[in-house]
Amino acid sequence: MGDNVTVPCGWTILMDVDPAEIYALEINGDVIIDDRDTVIIAKYIWIRSGSLTAGNSTNPFGYKLTILVEGSSSDPTYVIDPNLAARKCIVVTGRLSLYGVAPETTSTRLTSKAAAGDTTITVDQLQGWAAGDSIVIAPSFSNGYQFERAEIQSISGNTLTLTQPLNFTHYGEATTITTSIGGLDMRATVGHMTRSIKIVSNDSAVGWGFRLVTYNMDDASVARNGRVAL
Repeated sequence: MGDNVTVPCGWTILMDVDPAEIYALEINGDVIIDDRDTVIIAKYIWIRSGSLTAGNSTNPFGYKLTILVEGSSSDPTYVIDPNLAARKCIVVTGRLSLYGVAPETTSTRLTSKAAAGDTTITVDQLQGWAAGDSIVIAPSFSNGYQFERAEIQSISGNTLTLTQPLNFTHYGEATTITTSIGGLDMRATVGHMTRSIKIVSNDSAVGWGFRLVTYNMDDASVARNGRVAL
């Protein structure tokens, strides 16, 4: 899968095309993602002494950026230094700055009970949500594994119609429990998951994700201080 690619120190690259699949990408210069939908596929990415940037805090990246980390548990490890060797990893000893566009509402709560088998739920807030977006619904009872991910088929007011029935029941009645530190809202939380910038693992490697590591290291007698802004 692909070649090893190194961006030399002192270079500034505007990435205005999807690069071919890469085995190992080492960034010592500056790579800026152009204003376009972009997909980067690699087994290893090491932002060594340079930077990888998409958008900034005042002007978020307005397109889709997907960084796909390929590989399996049988791949050889990629050695960064004597303290770190890993498969399927993004290592930051330079600077990673990714500023995407998020909806106004990123987390809300149910406003009525959602029973197993239901295909609609009602929520308190949903500014910026749209059909096709992914959401997650938190568990309500003693089984912490009764969470689920769903896809929005359509929206009417504050009611979401889902593409598939719910697997579990989620509490949504307005009930507050008073504790020593204040009121505890018992309604299930609903989180919005769709983002314009995603770092994901390949679907074929079920149960084998990736690592994103940021740390400080001594690199040829030079101190590298990893920095991440997401």
